[in-house]
Amino acid sequence: MQDARISLVHEFGLDTSSLQNVGHFVARNEIDYLKPVFMNDRYVTVELWVSHFGGASYHVSYDILNQQGEICAKAKSVMVTVDVATGTTIRIPDDVRDAMSRFAEL
Repeated sequence: MQDARISLVHEFGLDTSSLQNVGHFVARNEIDYLKPVFMNDRYVTVELWVSHFGGASYHVSYDILNQQGEICAKAKSVMVTVDVATGTTIRIPDDVRDAMSRFAEL
């Protein structure tokens, strides 16, 4: 899920140097395992989208699919935006919210 979120940051088109000022921290992860992914499976596909926006937080939802395209797990991360210098929670910056809204399914 972390690797997929990092890929999504690049898809947002955001300057990753901004992440040194505004952190996006995982506050909570949830996952429901629906069917096994076997050791001989060479890869899984992770589909993700922003499923909720709050003032200082947002949710990233995931479908994790096996090689046959079957959903093996559904997950959600609650992300919180933080001022890295002070460690305090801040509102999602407008440019970040605008970029993420392209990946929103609300």
